[in-house]
Amino acid sequence: SLEKYLREGRGAQDKLMAIGTAAEVFSNIHEDCVPYIPPMLPILSSSLSSDNAGLRRNAAFCCGVLCKEATSVMQPYFIQILSGLEPLLQDDEEPEVRDNAVGAMARMLLASYQTVPLQPVLQAIFNSSPLEGDVDENSQVVFALFHVLNTSPDELNPFLGKLVQVFAALLSEPKLAKSLEPTLPAQMVEVLQKLRSQYPSEIMQVVAMLPPEHQNWMARNMPA
Repeated sequence: SLEKYLREGRGAQDKLMAIGTAAEVFSNIHEDCVPYIPPMLPILSSSLSSDNAGLRRNAAFCCGVLCKEATSVMQPYFIQILSGLEPLLQDDEEPEVRDNAVGAMARMLLASYQTVPLQPVLQAIFNSSPLEGDVDENSQVVFALFHVLNTSPDELNPFLGKLVQVFAALLSEPKLAKSLEPTLPAQMVEVLQKLRSQYPSEIMQVVAMLPPEHQNWMARNMPA
């Protein structure tokens, strides 16, 4: 049982291993994780402010998984969780910790973006993207942005330039592109092409400011 590794007095290594394992289990058992939420929440809350980076990282990841897999039970805690994640977004935070906090926010948007202050959360996600510490979390960010784009596209209007920058980086940089779920690149290109047809001059200005390798990728893969 993982419970013994989470008890008061256990070391950070035991706790981070147990929380990471629990998060993986919860993501596989979906809503069957509900009975474990009451004992897990206080542990996750204290772990988000731990002085151990691995513990903060795994706690952030687990919070996101619970919000996505047991949304109706977790919704009352969304704002509390966001306030616990916010300090992990600082520039001096470990990149993998910050990226898992952003991944958790992305899962919250996927689960129920109406429950969070959407504009500040989108701003926080874009400020930290693309994710370069824990690159596997980039797919969650893209899924969340697609979800908002498909359901409330106007909410993304203030961030369209940033969205182009992030997608261009994710698609053109090999390490980042390799981390994306296989279905995503074609959909991302489709979004970029649609934005370019809707806002030609604005998107052209954004593209002109991109790093040369990102511009070259777009020229090769998205000819005008």
